[in-house]
Amino acid sequence: MFSKVLQVLCFATVAVSQPLPALPDQFEAWIQCNIVNKNYTVNIHEIYDYPGNRALLSRYHGGLPGDDEQGYSKTLYLYDYGEYIHTNSTSCDGGPINQAGRGPGFGRNPNRIETSQELFAFGNGTVTRNPGQTEVYMGYESVNGVQCERWWSNITMVVPMGPAGTMVMSMDLDYYFTGDNWLIPQANATKIPHMLNLAGNRTIMYANGTNDFHTFHHYYLYAGFHVGPPRQNSWFTVEKDKKCTGNLTFIPYEEPENSKDGKDDDKFSLTILIVVAVATAIVVHLFTCLLMIMCKRNSGSSMPKQPTFNNPNSNTDSEL
Repeated sequence: MFSKVLQVLCFATVAVSQPLPALPDQFEAWIQCNIVNKNYTVNIHEIYDYPGNRALLSRYHGGLPGDDEQGYSKTLYLYDYGEYIHTNSTSCDGGPINQAGRGPGFGRNPNRIETSQELFAFGNGTVTRNPGQTEVYMGYESVNGVQCERWWSNITMVVPMGPAGTMVMSMDLDYYFTGDNWLIPQANATKIPHMLNLAGNRTIMYANGTNDFHTFHHYYLYAGFHVGPPRQNSWFTVEKDKKCTGNLTFIPYEEPENSKDGKDDDKFSLTILIVVAVATAIVVHLFTCLLMIMCKRNSGSSMPKQPTFNNPNSNTDSEL
């Protein structure tokens, strides 16, 4: 359910009179997901890197007690190796990327990450993917004080569950992008996602004739949206103390701090030398100033004169 909903975190160009803004081929987003119907928050860090043929989805999950995904978890989608790697606080597993089963549609193509328009294709509904879906442009609205443009859409999804039955999901979505006249601290971007409001219901019709009805309401608030390549390759690594299981051909473990061909050690040594040299120069300067002050005081003072006593009875002339 959650991975299905995550597919609406990003948006694509759609065939309507006022299309949704297209996403860039490299971006990084920080998203606060407020799961209203369950009273918890999930913070998401997402990286989409089409030129690098990879993606990342990290979650800081409020969750529920006993949920193995509670806390921090991260999933890497490494298309060059055809595999995914999922880690959390206690484990690491992975396998072929088309078996990932997590994230906003990552892994449908096992060889190449899809474009943002293909990956988040809610707009161009097809026979198998959201048939008949359209987005309706609703004009400008203020969201958290930010002038945004709003699109509205309704989705009905029928998901076969095999012998267990069928799931039917219906939801209303409101997409909000920053308006043309709103200044944002992002390079090479004129419109970025600001919020998604999602509300709906889900019914599971079991083969035995029973039904399970569930309502949901989620807010996805974009706290940050950076356009461009990932700024830290270390995000695409696995902690060196993790032992990963599964059918994996490559695990990008983080490098030890004293590796990297000694380059970091050289930089550290150079930094120490510079700091020591500057500190020595400062001490010498202060000591020189102190000596100059002491010398100046000594040269400006004289020995006290001997006191002169005038004897009123003395008279030089009388003595002569």
